[in-house]
Amino acid sequence: DQIFSKLLSEIYREIMKPKGWKREGLNYRLIQKNGILSKGMIVNFQKSQWNSKEELRFTINAARKIVLGVEIDPKFKEYECHFTDRKRPQNLSTKYTRDQWWCITAQTDYLSLKAEISEYLESYALPWLTGSSEQQRSETHMSQALQIGKWYTQYSAGYWQLLAVYPKYADEDYSGEKVHWKKGDRLG
Repeated sequence: DQIFSKLLSEIYREIMKPKGWKREGLNYRLIQKNGILSKGMIVNFQKSQWNSKEELRFTINAARKIVLGVEIDPKFKEYECHFTDRKRPQNLSTKYTRDQWWCITAQTDYLSLKAEISEYLESYALPWLTGSSEQQRSETHMSQALQIGKWYTQYSAGYWQLLAVYPKYADEDYSGEKVHWKKGDRLG
């Protein structure tokens, strides 16, 4: 457990904190706002329920939560995120062909383990969580386009409720992968 705690502390200090992430226990979170769109990202280190004094096994869960018009709870949990936006190492990297669980024992080469976890986070998990510049551009336009009213959302119950509608017109031409509009088009 001391090696695991040391790993989490060093990963936080060297990788996550400089990028603005916050740590609470086994979770690292980053929340970004873009107009009325809020995006919460979480990296969760999940310990195996079968750990012993001789062996500690863990995996890493990465998840995104996007909500419209409401604040994201700063202590949201990984399992509260949208099912399609929850990933394990085998979902993000071809290096891992099955459900990946790392193992810490008295014989563990700490520096190799730390290097592998750091590489996974920086090369796969964090880029997927934060998205490409095209995804961020789409989110900006989505936020502006969807700013058509007051919304209430409750994902655990799985519904949206529209409270009020306001007309919204495009400020500029936009062409995305599945969405297109011209300046002046009514968006809502």
